Amino acid sequence: MGDVKKIRCAPACLLDPEKLERQLNRLSAEGWQLEGSGWFSLRCRRGEPNEYRYRVQYLYESRDDQKDDYVRALAGMGVELVMDLRGFLILRKRNDGTPFELFSDRDSQITSEKRYLRTRGLLAAFWLVLAARALHRAAVWYRYILEYTADGTAESGIDLLHSWAERIFADGLLGLLWLAMGVGFFLQAYRSVKRLRRLRQARLIEE
Repeated sequence: MGDVKKIRCAPACLLDPEKLERQLNRLSAEGWQLEGSGWFSLRCRRGEPNEYRYRVQYLYESRDDQKDDYVRALAGMGVELVMDLRGFLILRKRNDGTPFELFSDRDSQITSEKRYLRTRGLLAAFWLVLAARALHRAAVWYRYILEYTADGTAESGIDLLHSWAERIFADGLLGLLWLAMGVGFFLQAYRSVKRLRRLRQARLIEE
């Protein structure tokens, strides 16, 4: 067991490619090389420190077999596909001192990044709308409790108050959970906007 190490990995819908890339390269520097995946986890095996360098790339397939063609082209440059996490390619290359450049052209990178941004933006909007609705319901139930208890003529209704309190707790908890999901996707979209800006600037320079 001492030669195997598991690290937590977010599901593909929540994956931050730049963060994962930094984590894999840090582990590689410590002698842990990626071997496989598990349930929300990645499995690393002890190897040589700095044996590999890792890159994580989101690839949008605009035609059939595009990924296979791309992976074969990378293999000719000594780049190995370790695994594919729903469109996120985890690639590695022996750390021989030569640059680790990815092979896709700028237009393909921009297309993939725009698709990634659109997906994250839609997911952020979806979860934030759900969160707003749940938190609004919790606020409505809370207002009912305030109005009920403020009514001095109201008869005792402990069961009713208890039911309302449970609804406040449930809706509030769901609202906060969905809010965290929405904020997470919004941050991913924001980072994607910055990557897209860098790609467009690089394309202008190359032109």
